Amino acid sequence: MKKFYVFGLLLLLLLAHCAQQKPYTEIQQPVSQNEQQIQYLAEVIKMNSDAIDQQEKQVSSDLQMLNSKLNQIIVLQSKVSNLEVKVNTLDSKIEAQNQILAQLKSSPAVANNTQTKPTTESDGITPEKLYQTGRQYYVDNDFRKSISTFSEFIKEYSQHDLAANAQYWIGECYYSLDQFETAIFNFDKVVINYPESNKIVDAKLKIALCLIGMEQYTGALTQLREIQKQYPDYERLDIVRERIVMLENR
Repeated sequence: MKKFYVFGLLLLLLLAHCAQQKPYTEIQQPVSQNEQQIQYLAEVIKMNSDAIDQQEKQVSSDLQMLNSKLNQIIVLQSKVSNLEVKVNTLDSKIEAQNQILAQLKSSPAVANNTQTKPTTESDGITPEKLYQTGRQYYVDNDFRKSISTFSEFIKEYSQHDLAANAQYWIGECYYSLDQFETAIFNFDKVVINYPESNKIVDAKLKIALCLIGMEQYTGALTQLREIQKQYPDYERLDIVRERIVMLENR
């Protein structure tokens, strides 16, 4: 009887132990599955992270290449703009020469095969008076007469101290008439023919403004930056800076 009692007690203890182990086993299995899923997700995240790093490197490399190409394009645009300025200047020279030829052909002196007597100081007109006459025509907005008067001045007094100024005002007249190509041609004459003149920088500024008027913004910006660099004490540097900012913010 006592043996049966002990055996029954042991059986109860065994059953109780099994009952306690069953919930633990049921919990352990999902936990193990979750750990496997977490490990798998970690591996996937690592693979994606590596792929993202690789893509970032590729994007960075592509951006550097694009920036390099963009800089090359900007340089080429500047060169093209400068070439356009030269071509336009040549066109202006041809146009100016054609205008002169047309005027000569229509001149009564040519038609009658006679010579027109040039205006000289012996006629009572001094270079200074002739120059002031051209300036007054400009002030009165009679630009054609101003061009004619200053052209006569340069023809008769090419070595005079006011010759560079007369050439400059011819450019100003064409600028006021919105004939920007011809204006550039005449302003360029100031730079080339009168390198010691105090109108050099003014002429270069006007060339830049003509280019803006012709919508050749890259060439204008290059010209303005050169003025800013070469002439830091220029009295109209505020206008130069203003135009640079305007073009850079287009």
